[in-house]
Amino acid sequence: MNQQKVHPVDFADLLYKDEKLKQDFVNSYITEYVDSLDLDGLKKELKDFLYKEKLGEITTGNTDSIVEEAMYYTPELCEKYGLI
Repeated sequence: MNQQKVHPVDFADLLYKDEKLKQDFVNSYITEYVDSLDLDGLKKELKDFLYKEKLGEITTGNTDSIVEEAMYYTPELCEKYGLI
């Protein structure tokens, strides 16, 4: 199969406009990226992602959800911070 070459900027525009292409590309990208990581790399990437996500939630005022999650997943940590 001889795929036509596309400039990265043009491809980015196509991703923005074409929902199917966007879904196919993102799915393929994530699958290949994750498959290329070893377990330590995967843990680091997940930690970095969750750190940014949770800080963002707190910044936007969604503090209740992170506290509820922490109480469910890490009760020992919550005891450390005096949560009841």
